[in-house]
Amino acid sequence: MASAIDLDRGVVMKVNTARQFHVCMYVDQPGVYYNPKGIEVPVEMAREAGFDVVADAREKDRLSKRKAAVAEIDKAYEVVAEGEIVEVAGSYKIVHVGGGWHNVLDGNDEIMNPNRLRKAAAVEYMDVLVRNDEGDDGKAS
Repeated sequence: MASAIDLDRGVVMKVNTARQFHVCMYVDQPGVYYNPKGIEVPVEMAREAGFDVVADAREKDRLSKRKAAVAEIDKAYEVVAEGEIVEVAGSYKIVHVGGGWHNVLDGNDEIMNPNRLRKAAAVEYMDVLVRNDEGDDGKAS
């Protein structure tokens, strides 16, 4: 049987012997069921194959609420996702690249800084770039 299911990801596979079909569920995605080709199948097929669909649905709901709670906590502590734009000025933007480090990108998404920067340094650098674009290099004439 050819499979589009990622077996290395961790999957539970059950067989309905009466109707001769396989149903799969990834362990990190409870309550979502697939056939071996990776196409989602109805919950009723999973029930017939022997999955405890009630418990799986409860776990799916729990994980969904947990993910929402973690997102809310991260928001409260200003934790930023990798790739998230944290500030914009002029044609420049600051993008979080992970681990508290940032890059300043121009309007073409080219990285302007030679090394990753902490947020405060990135903001300062972006401000200098914006001032230079506006023709004000910060020097008195």
